[in-house]
Amino acid sequence: MAKRRTVPIILLLVALAGIVTFSQGFRPIDTIALLVCGIVAGASLAALAVGRRKP
Repeated sequence: MAKRRTVPIILLLVALAGIVTFSQGFRPIDTIALLVCGIVAGASLAALAVGRRKP
């Protein structure tokens, strides 16, 4: 059970670090990278939510 939550938490932390890093400059590539990090963060939060529902 702990392993199920570990991967989404690690992805969430990496995505949040990416958001902080890429928000420093707003070139087009930074905007795309920020969008990708946001998608990964949302997906990892969704995976955590699904994991909480299962007994």
